Amino acid sequence: MKKVFGGRRARCLGWIADHSHSMAESRSSSPEYRALGENVIRDDRVSAKRAKKFHQWAAAKGHTGSLSDALSQYHKFAVRTDPLGTFLDPVINGHNFVSGKPRDLATVVDVTGLGFVLQRAGGRVAELEDFTPATTADPDALNALLRSELGIDKAARRRTAVAVILRAMNLALAEPDLAHHPIWTADWRDFVARADPKQATSWLRAVGVGPPSGERWLIVLKYTSTAAGQLVRPTQLDAGAYAYHFPSPRRLGAGRGGQAAWLKLKHARHPKIWLPLREFIHHQVPFRDEYYDDDAFPAGLTEAACDCPLLPNRARHLSALQQHFPKAGIVAWSQLD
Repeated sequence: MKKVFGGRRARCLGWIADHSHSMAESRSSSPEYRALGENVIRDDRVSAKRAKKFHQWAAAKGHTGSLSDALSQYHKFAVRTDPLGTFLDPVINGHNFVSGKPRDLATVVDVTGLGFVLQRAGGRVAELEDFTPATTADPDALNALLRSELGIDKAARRRTAVAVILRAMNLALAEPDLAHHPIWTADWRDFVARADPKQATSWLRAVGVGPPSGERWLIVLKYTSTAAGQLVRPTQLDAGAYAYHFPSPRRLGAGRGGQAAWLKLKHARHPKIWLPLREFIHHQVPFRDEYYDDDAFPAGLTEAACDCPLLPNRARHLSALQQHFPKAGIVAWSQLD
């Protein structure tokens, strides 16, 4: 079979072949392309069988010219819609399955990004009748509507609003065109150690999500791994062309999950202690009202702008990984040549 991106690298990071595309992107002047190219070279969590399946998919769909395009389209049209054939397939990804004792998880939900979901549910959920196409198409109008429910100083009303939002999300599970696998989640204790309950922007930085393009309403949900089902250590294939993802060495073991970068503001003081955050993925599951704890993390609005430079944060994260896991061979793993 002709591989889309070439043959296997000598040092066993070979799922994108000779890495001609990823090497070029790793030297790009674009921070996003450079980060993506580096990620693909380093990510040894992708098995040979899954790599082959990815190459076959990309070739069949005609996505052979651009690495970022191939990853983006694969994520959108394969991972999002077919979890059992991608990240939940034990044959091609079983080595990334997480086992062990149940744990508490945290996921951050971008409610502003759910405009279309809320609109679609409007016909079946009376409380959402104001979420019209005109409203959800305008971020400012959508945020104003959300502010009237989530931004008030009444916990009971916020809880009611979140319950309605979760109902809409759960209804979306039955809509094939709204499938949005996987759910990204973090170890709850790790998340709490990094995040400030009073600063919603810190929730995104804690889980390694890049700066929002504008103000976003967020909620934090806490649930158990039992409710989530099979947890999986993520790979770049599961993140698509998202540049703020950062791979972690396979040698760390699936039980440690991924290691999310802790994004820092450009001019912020940095604590001397780096706190790791284990991240996982799982298939879409219904979210229950009790997953939202308004006392611990009330719904919050992010800052309009967040200056979290990508490449300096990646360099800081790599250095922290090397120091925190000195026996994981991260120095050798991180080499690009």
